[in-house]
Amino acid sequence: MAERKRAHEELDRFFRLSLDMLCIAGFDGYFKRLNPAWQRTLGFTVEELLAEPFLGFVNPEDREATLAEVRRLSSGDDTIAFENRYRCKDESYKWILWNSTPFLHEGLIVAVAHDITDRKRAEDQLRTQNLRLQEVARSERQAHEALKQAEVQLVQAEKLTALGQMVAGVAHEINNPLAYISNNIAVLRRDFGDLRELLRLYQGAEAMVAERCP
Repeated sequence: MAERKRAHEELDRFFRLSLDMLCIAGFDGYFKRLNPAWQRTLGFTVEELLAEPFLGFVNPEDREATLAEVRRLSSGDDTIAFENRYRCKDESYKWILWNSTPFLHEGLIVAVAHDITDRKRAEDQLRTQNLRLQEVARSERQAHEALKQAEVQLVQAEKLTALGQMVAGVAHEINNPLAYISNNIAVLRRDFGDLRELLRLYQGAEAMVAERCP
């Protein structure tokens, strides 16, 4: 009897001094027993937490999932690493990680809870940083693609410039002999016109000579 009493006292001391949030809850929706870690974590006194249904402290967005987990416990399944948010005295919320075991004959749930708010914040910050890094990487890829396009356009422009210079040089080389030919054709056209006029005069004179001196 003394050993049982001593074991009960040691268990009670462990319950009170544990840094983890230990609790015994009922399937009626109320906490039955809480250790002081709850008050340190949430700011509510143990009496305040025992006075109302535990679902009232759960974030409204997490209540449906919490009820589903309680139904699983009521069917005899254990809860492993279930997460939800609990309201604090200052109206903020903290993330709680649960591991629970049901005692169906007693209508009780024995649970160990951990405050994982700092871990969740770190995860959110890491997620935000990852999104920023992804955005930076996306921007860098876009900038790289734009640079490649600009380089392609620059190469094309240089090719067109070189082609234009080459065409201009070829045109210059062609224009010089064409100008020479054109000038000579003009001279030939002038001289040929004089020759035709001379031939016309000669033909006219030949007719006159033939008429007068047959």
